[in-house]
Amino acid sequence: MQVGSQLRLIRALGQGGMGSVWLAEHTALKTQVAVKFLRDMYVDHPLAVVRLHREAEAAARIQSPHVVRVFDVGFTDQGVPYIVMEHLEGQTLHDLVERRGRLSVSEAVCILRQLGAALARAHEAGIVHRDIKPENIFLVEGEREPFVKVLDFGIAKNTVEEAERLTVTGAIMGTPHFMSPEQMAGGARVGPHSDLWALGVVAYFCLTGKTPFNGATIAAVAVAIDRGPPPPPSRLAPGLPPAIDAWVLSLLEPDPARRAQSARAVLDALDAALAAPQGPRAAGETEIMPPREALASVEGFSSLVTTLLPFGTLGDGSPRKLARARTWAMAAAAVMGVSTLAWAGVSGVARTAPAAQSTTLSMIGSDPAEPAAP
Repeated sequence: MQVGSQLRLIRALGQGGMGSVWLAEHTALKTQVAVKFLRDMYVDHPLAVVRLHREAEAAARIQSPHVVRVFDVGFTDQGVPYIVMEHLEGQTLHDLVERRGRLSVSEAVCILRQLGAALARAHEAGIVHRDIKPENIFLVEGEREPFVKVLDFGIAKNTVEEAERLTVTGAIMGTPHFMSPEQMAGGARVGPHSDLWALGVVAYFCLTGKTPFNGATIAAVAVAIDRGPPPPPSRLAPGLPPAIDAWVLSLLEPDPARRAQSARAVLDALDAALAAPQGPRAAGETEIMPPREALASVEGFSSLVTTLLPFGTLGDGSPRKLARARTWAMAAAAVMGVSTLAWAGVSGVARTAPAAQSTTLSMIGSDPAEPAAP
């Protein structure tokens, strides 16, 4: 099937909630590319079309070798919008960690440095990704080490154009296990520091094979964050240096003002942690567990909980009753964003997808059904 004068579709790679991706030959460039189409049901939805174009514009604007390249955007003769991107071969970070269990410090650092470099370029260009997760971190096979490509800028926020709002005020955009508290609150404070929280979660995942805050729903993840800091990575992966524990946990500070304020500062801190003494903890030395009192200061997070408390008063105000009331309120607050999450297509990569197809599948969701021709 021909799309325009230069694209010949070869085969479908996958389909998700909002789009389908095809492998195609670019006849002018004499190379294979990936073409992402918006699903028919969203073609007449202005917000969906704008988001697709925002994805292309954001990726093209960031001058980084660690961001997937976009070659073109356009419309088919039937009016379906599409993006032409580079076709990558390799695997996602999610697939690698799922297969290996966890990564060594050297392997994790190699990936995290490249991810940090990509985020630094994005933030300097005024773009916040808002959905950094292992499925959106693609590892291209290299001679010595994997080369990182960051995917899917479909829900990126342009901090330079604050007046242009692509989401309903208060909507929650992102993937729950990697989402910062300020994203969960749906507030206006989402910024580069939100991506740095996600980088911290990715680091924790690389080193331990687990996410630091768990739950089957966004509400449960929010409650886990509110309960306190996660176990230091070394508790799940014995032998990790204390300085690495401290570096990871510093990124999981719930108050964005108390996190590192730039990706380059995070990378400098990582270098310092690696240069610190690597011996085991001294006898009697306690694990670094940052305080959680700052969570109450996160704009929107605690206030949203308070607003949704289903009680005029809390009776005797016992800790058990207060905790239970707050938990239900947080659950109610988080449920408000579930439909937005589903619409945005933030589910992970299909686990059965071939490695070479993962780069495009991760951009569109996890529906394994064969897509219809665009």
